[in-house]
Amino acid sequence: MADTNDIIIIGNGPACFTAAIYAATANYKLIVIETHRIDSDTYNFNGCDKICGLENTETCNSYIEKIKEQTKNFSVKIKNGKIKSFGYKNYLYKIEIGNETIYGKSLIIDDKEIFDKYIFNKIDGRMIFKKGCDLDGKETDVSKSVFLCGSADADVEKEAIVLAASGCIAALECKEFLGLIK
Repeated sequence: MADTNDIIIIGNGPACFTAAIYAATANYKLIVIETHRIDSDTYNFNGCDKICGLENTETCNSYIEKIKEQTKNFSVKIKNGKIKSFGYKNYLYKIEIGNETIYGKSLIIDDKEIFDKYIFNKIDGRMIFKKGCDLDGKETDVSKSVFLCGSADADVEKEAIVLAASGCIAALECKEFLGLIK
């Protein structure tokens, strides 16, 4: 089996990369799987260029490229690709992209399409995998190890800065979870 990451982050928006930076500062082993390109018409990037470190980022593309560059400065691995399979077994997430299998102890998801495709959000607050994803063959509640931010969050905002903040919150919640299982 390949190395196990502490955190797998899925997405490509402000929340995704902010979560990666925050998690990297806590020295967690993590990887970002870029799954989609965000639509510049979807989010409001006004004022983002006033944030320290994000100067000259008046557009969606310039913002994403700058924050992605900053993420790489923290030695975070970034993989591009379509997810071929998604599973959970023995308390580990298993995601296949291309010819590679990635394992992780927790997930931060900033991609509503991925969330909707693989996970049910139950009315009682539990999150369970859709049929075929839970490789243990049971309805495992993963709500303590899956953290939503950005476009995957039900209360999504249109302001890029608010999305970035949701990534910070997801990373902090994930850090708390990882502290409990060590």
